[in-house]
Amino acid sequence: MNTGSPNRTSGVKLPISSHEPTLHISNKGRTLLLNPEYLLEGSIEKHCYLLGVLQSVPMHQNLSSRSETLKLLDKKRTNGELPWKVGAKERVTLWISAYGIKITRNDENFSILHRFGLHEIASVSYVHDDRENLLLLKVGGESRTHCQLFVFACTKKKQAEDICNVIDQAFEIVYTEIT
Repeated sequence: MNTGSPNRTSGVKLPISSHEPTLHISNKGRTLLLNPEYLLEGSIEKHCYLLGVLQSVPMHQNLSSRSETLKLLDKKRTNGELPWKVGAKERVTLWISAYGIKITRNDENFSILHRFGLHEIASVSYVHDDRENLLLLKVGGESRTHCQLFVFACTKKKQAEDICNVIDQAFEIVYTEIT
């Protein structure tokens, strides 16, 4: 795996694929500022673990409430809808661009598991519990009342925050392009 060059003042590195240009990143506070061209003309590659995709989650589910979110995840784990532990088979790659997110297996072919447009993302949340760093993507579909909830585990808090920041910047780019 090729690793992006750090900005001299930040020391921050992002993993990128060998066919992506080198990234120069500045770290101001907790926000990653990427050159918009990387998200408009390519994608940023981030690795994590896909615990599962919950179907028919109420759209009004409040992911900003840590206690509500953890109750929902514990219930789904107890019901067997989400695993309690992750292994190598759950490892995935997120390909984030200004147009959407593609989730692939980490196999030889990077088999596509899911793909959705940026406009389908209702929210992105990060929850830390015990030793877990969970990333949650609420993705809307045809229904205005229910959505899918993608649940990812990240190895470190910073990894989850970086993914949230890259998605946030993709939204900023799209919003700026429209207005």
